[in-house]
Amino acid sequence: MAVPKRLLKRAVDRNALRRVAREHWRQLPFSDTDERVPARRYLLRLKARPVAFAQSSRPARKAFWHVELADLFGRLVR
Repeated sequence: MAVPKRLLKRAVDRNALRRVAREHWRQLPFSDTDERVPARRYLLRLKARPVAFAQSSRPARKAFWHVELADLFGRLVR
């Protein structure tokens, strides 16, 4: 999983986003044998830094990522 340095300057933030994304991916309701989601490679790409990111605390950033990734991965399963 790649998180661009130009959007998240600090390694701490990039690593936290990777951990949150992996956590959500592992909790998805499909396995390798499930036919609902085709066996493909997926790319998670950050397009822009969230609004007011620099002023947010780390727990607030992680909470934002949890909500965004839950929505994104939820669409994948549907």
